Amino acid sequence: MAKGQQLKILLVISDTALEPSLTNTATEIRVTIGINDDFDQILDVTSGILDTEQIAHLHRLWADDAFPRDFNRTGDELIITARE
Repeated sequence: MAKGQQLKILLVISDTALEPSLTNTATEIRVTIGINDDFDQILDVTSGILDTEQIAHLHRLWADDAFPRDFNRTGDELIITARE
């Protein structure tokens, strides 16, 4: 990753996801869950892959009402990211 470039973390709630999934690239971490999943499923899919700071960031996206977030609906997905 280039200096000054930040890793983007996305939490995606999908209307059609049957099980949680993780996509981890050099520039983006994308965790996709279904509408009935909870944070335990996020932990199951990220455990041993993401570090503590990245998991804490996902938890803030999931549950911290004071954390500035953007919510964008694209098709059958609600994409939650940290506000820039």
